[in-house]
Amino acid sequence: MEKTTPCIAGGGLLAAIAAVLRLVGSAIRFGPFSVSLVLIPIVLGAALYGWGMGCWLGLVFGAVVLLSGDAGLFLAADPGGAIVTVLSKGIACGAAAGLCCRWLHPWYPRLSILLSALAAPLVNTGVFLLGCRLFFMPLIHQWAQQAAMPAPELI
Repeated sequence: MEKTTPCIAGGGLLAAIAAVLRLVGSAIRFGPFSVSLVLIPIVLGAALYGWGMGCWLGLVFGAVVLLSGDAGLFLAADPGGAIVTVLSKGIACGAAAGLCCRWLHPWYPRLSILLSALAAPLVNTGVFLLGCRLFFMPLIHQWAQQAAMPAPELI
């Protein structure tokens, strides 16, 4: 795909918006969870410019998560696993949003946007859980024991 000036400029603008929303969105919390407003520009960029732009915006999201310290506990336990998990979940959610739009938009334009907006957080969470299963289960079991909770069983 040929990259045009509007595509590059739009991608840069959406990347900046994603970074700011990630940093500001971490202040909005529901219990222990922060709201991930950053998925909005990821889905928008994937819908407008394709799945490659969704991957790029997801990578920006992952990099901001790593640099902001939100993944600090996981980075301390297994730096390689944390980097792989955080970056891959961002890239995968952007790719999923873009591929939903690409495949469904010719027949169902509005449904494609809705499904891509649903696919992004589902894939983001799914890849995070897979990364937890692969890299951090001993740490999660330790946290559960310290909190006097039964050990969680993922997947």
